Amino acid sequence: NAFCSLSLDPPLTLVCIEQLSRSRHLIAESGCFAANILSWQQQFLADRFAGRAPLVNTAFDGVPYVTGATGAPILRGASAWADCRLSQATVAGDHVIFVGNVVAADWDETQEPLLFYQSRFARLRSP
Repeated sequence: NAFCSLSLDPPLTLVCIEQLSRSRHLIAESGCFAANILSWQQQFLADRFAGRAPLVNTAFDGVPYVTGATGAPILRGASAWADCRLSQATVAGDHVIFVGNVVAADWDETQEPLLFYQSRFARLRSP
């Protein structure tokens, strides 16, 4: 899976989701998605939603969130988020590329973002 900025004017993002994933079906049916940039303290959520946490489901049971303008979940404690309305979907190999119009976004500069690099979690460090 991948997420990135696509355009500044208009503000667009894209997310690539495996065709067989539950998320792919939810985005297609709802017509919206939120990209949440997890904070360093939310590693457990990254593992949970990636299916790496033992005995935990991938649903939002017990996860603190609010509903965004589109109806998508915005996770509490995230470093940043973008709430997006789906504008197009393109099949590419075993993934679907969803392009979303950003309808709302925000960040918390007090939160250090969670990075995943070389198959492990990493942190940004000041030089």
